[in-house]
Amino acid sequence: MTTARSVSDDLRDVLEKRRKQLGLRLAVAALMLVFIWPFAGLAATVAWFVVYTGLQLIEWRAMGRSPRRWAALTLLHLNSWLFGSIALLGPLNDGAWGMAAAFALMCGALLNAALTSQKSLSAYIASTAPFALYLLALTVVARFVGAPDRYAAFLGFAAVMVIGFSALIWRAAAQALAAESAARARAEEADVAKSAFLAMMSHELRTPMNGVLGMAHALQATPLSKRQDQYVSTILQSGTGLMTLLNDILDLSKIEAGRFELSPTPADLRELIASSCQMWGQTALEKGLTLDWSVEDAVPAAVTVDAVRLHQMLLNLISNALKFTAAGGVSVRVSVDPEASSRIAIAVSDTGAGISAEVQGRLFQPFTQADASTSRLHGGTGLGLAITRQLARMMDGDVTLESTVGLGSTFTLQVSLPEADVAALARTRPAADDGADTGRALRILAVDDNATNRAVITALLAPAGVELILAVDGAEALTLLRAGGVDLVLMDVHMPVMDGLAATAEIRAGRAGRADLHVIALTADAMAGDRERLMAQGFSEYLSKPIQPAALYALLGDFAARLTADEDEAAASA
Repeated sequence: MTTARSVSDDLRDVLEKRRKQLGLRLAVAALMLVFIWPFAGLAATVAWFVVYTGLQLIEWRAMGRSPRRWAALTLLHLNSWLFGSIALLGPLNDGAWGMAAAFALMCGALLNAALTSQKSLSAYIASTAPFALYLLALTVVARFVGAPDRYAAFLGFAAVMVIGFSALIWRAAAQALAAESAARARAEEADVAKSAFLAMMSHELRTPMNGVLGMAHALQATPLSKRQDQYVSTILQSGTGLMTLLNDILDLSKIEAGRFELSPTPADLRELIASSCQMWGQTALEKGLTLDWSVEDAVPAAVTVDAVRLHQMLLNLISNALKFTAAGGVSVRVSVDPEASSRIAIAVSDTGAGISAEVQGRLFQPFTQADASTSRLHGGTGLGLAITRQLARMMDGDVTLESTVGLGSTFTLQVSLPEADVAALARTRPAADDGADTGRALRILAVDDNATNRAVITALLAPAGVELILAVDGAEALTLLRAGGVDLVLMDVHMPVMDGLAATAEIRAGRAGRADLHVIALTADAMAGDRERLMAQGFSEYLSKPIQPAALYALLGDFAARLTADEDEAAASA
């Protein structure tokens, strides 16, 4: 908290700015030593330089220790008095030419003080007052050295004008700084509001989409006619497209806000390329196109990369290539820089219509497409390429384009992927018994205040052969847990009565049975940092809504395997 005796933020900024200018001030003093001593005298000039340098060092040291307000202003005041004192020696020793030099020197010093103290009125007054008085004093000195009255009067008028202009300059600069600070504050507030809005919209959109996609997945697992299966597939495809759009908007927002973080782990690049291409294989087949890929032998077997984001970039590039290709095909070629094995190039080429030079210049801008007309043939938001380039640059790479109208295009994704240990890669892969059967049905408690979400989790877990218990809030969940017998908890975060954070804290404190109970956050919170935040507050795992059945089953399979291992170990020790 700032007190009357402490340095304010504005004055502190001025002092910090002066500390950074120490070298400049000493250099100016040295130049003055060279140019002033011929008419001011060597002894007086050298003495002035020594005292001035000493005062600068005292000020530099004192300013670094957060001095009191009065001490800081006193140092500024003394500094200006001492700097300007040398000017008086000019007219006293060298008449008119000395007067001209002294007047010009004081004008420059006054304007510099006004510009360097624009954040603080007290600093402006303390540092410019001596220069203003020196300028006025030069009028008197002019008469003393024999200048006619009219010249002395004109000199006084000029001094008043310079002093007035310095005040106007300080005021204009201070107002500009104040406006800039206000604009920055508004921008920061808008950024916070934007982030809050996106977080809210993400949560609110994911909740109903969890119902749509969750029930569609559950329905697809039941016996259906061919027509019904097509209907469900359309629902899933459309819902997935909507979620992709939502995720793209959130990704772009997080990247622009500097809140996007990569999570590199060992991965098999060949598997990533193959899986990305296979996902679009059916689309290529339906369009009558070929889709092939190849990886050079020199490409490392294992690399360190955020596999999810690399997969996302590949899907974007392959999707665009297929979308704008009517005949022929798409090829994906992976190569390595012979001079740097960590530099990987992934070239996605197509035989489409090509892209003109005019369009290429704006193609990587957000919400931009090659065909922006209302009658365009292809849908999309134009976010894919913008996000892909941003992600590539976060991986110390880039995305480049070579295209010829009528012949096709090649997008080349270049990224830095350090080689990983193959043994480390093996440790990241699921064990062969990840889906191990515990010999009994898992008893799972699902906690969610939304009836649709409870219906979704019930439908998704029905084929898994688990025993499911439902609770509508954290308080009810704790009551059920105290009765014992629960193996695993699927916990929503935002709930009335008691939310998931409070309930998990109670579990970890040992006030609801086992403190080490496995609790999975099943939430619509999917912004940057949400996973880390929830894991730090006691959750064992994290799944975002809409629930992806494969991800849910993988977590359950992993838990079942560990539970089986623990039970086997306990039986062996008994």
